[in-house]
Amino acid sequence: MTVRRSLAVVVLPILIAVGACSPATSSPDPSGSSAAPDQKASAGSGQTIAPEDQTIAPEDQTPGSLDPAPDDGIQTLPPRSLDQTAKITEGITAEVAGIERVTIKPGMPGDIAGPGVRVDVVVKNATGENVPLDAVQVNLYMGADKTPASPSSDSNNKPFPTVVKSGKTATGGFAFLVPNDKPFKGTVEVLFAGDQKVVVFSGPIN
Repeated sequence: MTVRRSLAVVVLPILIAVGACSPATSSPDPSGSSAAPDQKASAGSGQTIAPEDQTIAPEDQTPGSLDPAPDDGIQTLPPRSLDQTAKITEGITAEVAGIERVTIKPGMPGDIAGPGVRVDVVVKNATGENVPLDAVQVNLYMGADKTPASPSSDSNNKPFPTVVKSGKTATGGFAFLVPNDKPFKGTVEVLFAGDQKVVVFSGPIN
């Protein structure tokens, strides 16, 4: 009886020591999933996001893009006073033959009645050929700031003939509305569009 009890006392401490040295078994993940399967699922989902394109297009620096608009090619001739003659081209001259105060009456729907002036311009042709005048334009400006006077189509307006024959002169009368009958500084502009020439006549209009 004494021997059996001694064996029991010896065996029990050994079993306790062996149990303490055994590695602990980890508890299973309650979710039933692990990190590795999640990574595989993401890789195989086909939703890979490409890196954002941050390429900046170069600024347009095309040479000449800031160049000014080309000139219209019309040559401005030396200015003249209202009583002078201007040479337009070889054999063609122009002059202001007269400026007369008139009363503008409506010639077409939309025209305005009121005080006005009629500017008579004479073109002389010594070129030896007929010269077309259908592209000649006459404008009137008022004051130092050159405010445009409104052209009128009433009976005082008598445009140039379409052609001035060689050795002949042609006269055109051009009516314009003005604010009142007071004197002002006038600038008469005569544009020969076909020859790309323009000349201005300036002086007081009483």
